Amino acid sequence: MSSYVVKDRTIDIIVSFLGRDQKYGKQLMAMNCKAVNQRYNDRKGMSSNVGYSFKFVNASKIQVLKSMRCFLYQCYEGTVPGMKLYKDLEIEMRCLAIEVIDSLPEWKEAEWG
Repeated sequence: MSSYVVKDRTIDIIVSFLGRDQKYGKQLMAMNCKAVNQRYNDRKGMSSNVGYSFKFVNASKIQVLKSMRCFLYQCYEGTVPGMKLYKDLEIEMRCLAIEVIDSLPEWKEAEWG
């Protein structure tokens, strides 16, 4: 599996949807950099906050969900999946996924039980 540092916009979409601030965005960026560093055994370490500056992005729930999935996938390296920040975002993503599915016409028409 490969890993890369996501675009600032990906983090902006997540931060905006969750109603968080730049500090949270920087924490996400640092976690992403930590995962990439662990994946590639970078002893020097990739800088975690290189020029990150939060910009509000109004995105659909589908886009937010895809951005969260991409972000968490890129962070699934080394010890990062065990971090509280990772686990909390994973819970947010799962809750959003259920909300998205619940809104689909196919879901509403499907049998229950």
